[in-house]
Amino acid sequence: MSRGRTLLAAVGLLAFAVGLLAIASRSTAAAVPLGDRFVTVVGAVSVVAGLVILNKRRGVSGARASVPDVERPRGFPVPGDSADQLFGEPWAVTTFEAGSNRQSELRRRLTDVAVPLLANTHGCTDQEAEQLLATGEWTADARAAAFFMRGLPDWTPRSVRVRTILSTSDPVQRWAKHAADELWRIGEERR
Repeated sequence: MSRGRTLLAAVGLLAFAVGLLAIASRSTAAAVPLGDRFVTVVGAVSVVAGLVILNKRRGVSGARASVPDVERPRGFPVPGDSADQLFGEPWAVTTFEAGSNRQSELRRRLTDVAVPLLANTHGCTDQEAEQLLATGEWTADARAAAFFMRGLPDWTPRSVRVRTILSTSDPVQRWAKHAADELWRIGEERR
C-alpha cells in the first residue's frame, strides 16, 4: 500500500473507533465538543475524500465494455465434394467433352492419387506406375482401366462393350467413377 492509503486507512480506523466509543458510552459522546470547529473539520474531511475519489475517476473513460459479436457457425468443406462436382450428378445433363477442362482436371486429380498408390502397392517407381495406368494392368475392371487408357482395353468383356455402346450416359464419366472406386478399394486393401 502507498503511504497515502495507509494514512487514510489509519484515519478511517480512528474515526470508526471514536464512533463506536461514542455509541457504547454516552459520557464519551458528551466529551466531544460539537461546535463550529468540529463541523468544519468533518466537512473538510468530506471534501478532501470527495476530491480524492474524483481524482481517481478522472482517468477512467466512460466507455463500457462491448460484447463481442455472436459467432456464426462456419461451413466446413466435406472431403470429396469437389470430386463429386467433377464426376457430376447422375441426373446432370452435362457430359464430358473430349479435352474439356472438367475431364482433364478429373484425370489429373485421379492420376495424382493413382500413381503414388500404385507405386506403393506394387513396389515400383512412379514411372512404372504410370505405365501400369497407361496399359490397364493395374486392375481387372475394364471400365476403371479405360479411364486412364482413354478407351476400353482389348481384354474388355463383350457385355461391357455392348453396355457402353447402348448406354446414354457419358462413358468417360462412368469410367472415372469406376477408376475412383477401384483406387479406393486398392487403398483400403493396403491398410
